[in-house]
Amino acid sequence: MINLESTDSLTLGTSAVGAISAHVSWVDQFGTTFTPGRTNTASITTIATTTILAAPAASTQRNAKFISLFNTHASVTNTLTLKHTDGSILITLLTITLAAGESVSWTEGRGWTRFNSNGSPVILGNTGPVDVQTFSTAGTNTWTKPTAFVPTQVLVKLWGPGGGGGGGGSVVFTTACKGGAGGGGGACAVKYFLASELSSTEVVSIGSGGSSGIGNLSAAGSNGGNGTVSTFGALLSAFGGGGGTGGQIVANNTNGGGGGGTGGAAITTAPNVNPGGLPAVSYDGGGPAGANLAAISTTEFGGCSGISTNSNAFFTTPPNGSLFGGSGGGAAGYRNASGQAIGPNLTQGAAGRFPGGSGITGTVPTAGAAGGPANSIWGGSGGGAGGNSNNTAINGGAGGAGGQGGGGGGGGGLTIAGNTGGAGGAGGAGYCVVISW
Repeated sequence: MINLESTDSLTLGTSAVGAISAHVSWVDQFGTTFTPGRTNTASITTIATTTILAAPAASTQRNAKFISLFNTHASVTNTLTLKHTDGSILITLLTITLAAGESVSWTEGRGWTRFNSNGSPVILGNTGPVDVQTFSTAGTNTWTKPTAFVPTQVLVKLWGPGGGGGGGGSVVFTTACKGGAGGGGGACAVKYFLASELSSTEVVSIGSGGSSGIGNLSAAGSNGGNGTVSTFGALLSAFGGGGGTGGQIVANNTNGGGGGGTGGAAITTAPNVNPGGLPAVSYDGGGPAGANLAAISTTEFGGCSGISTNSNAFFTTPPNGSLFGGSGGGAAGYRNASGQAIGPNLTQGAAGRFPGGSGITGTVPTAGAAGGPANSIWGGSGGGAGGNSNNTAINGGAGGAGGQGGGGGGGGGLTIAGNTGGAGGAGGAGYCVVISW
């Protein structure tokens, strides 16, 4: 109960010009006589302090049994402060901010209950404070344990960076040539900690994405760079994806980069080789580098492989991506010993939930688009491959960058000798989300 004597009262302060209704049901006790009553306060439409339950008569005790405070305004949010006074000392019983249509009530024996605008109850204090810190800048960052409250648990989600896409090749029109292959995606590492297991600060190192492969002049393209590694202190690591192979000539494979793992760095451009991490082929280890990915569909926490082109100009079908890790970049296609350049097309498209679109092949090739970034659930998507040039005076299109959070860069488009192949897309940097409660 909330007890009032002859000098006591309950007051309600409002913070906005709105519309607040207040009701109090109460019982007076005089000796052995009990008299119930209720007080309805007219709508409070100003910024004011209003008495919502007055003092009882002398020698009488008034016990509040039920209090309802309702924000009846259609749009105004109002902060309410309920206080008890004995005539000289004011004590705050409740401070709460109610949006339009929300209400709060107090019932003796049960306490406070908040109701949303649909009338559904939300028990006050049912959820504690939560602290979310995100890190997206490559290099050294610092996580700080929350001090506004005492956390008990901490969830860390960490993504390694993506590998860079290979640069496009450039050879004479009568020689077979390929565009660059896609970079591999970075791994996702997840771990729960007791807050007591962590220091007041932890170093968060966000790995750098692999560099763009150079599109060379009258030569095969250069390989994309490998992604590095993201770490949370010395407690958690997520390795980056491998760089995609530069566009090759004649019958050579143009291998996509391997996906990063959580146990080791990806092995990158050697065909059909497992990446770092365990287990070796998929899941935590990511997708393998190389052109023969027929048995690979989806990885779980490991990064997804970049897309490849093999010696017979067969494109590996893009894996579905990684469920949680970064996804691979797209491959740029090929040109036979005679004829126009083929691709990039849907078969060679980048992987991920929001992959970058491929560039257009033709007399005026276009660049591939960047992959979409990570969020707190899944990693970055791969960048689209650049378009190939069928023009003796135009360079190949550049590959799109991998998305933040481990997306692999797209391969650069090929061109004809005398021009420069398109540069591969840079791999997306790592990413980290730390949630404390």
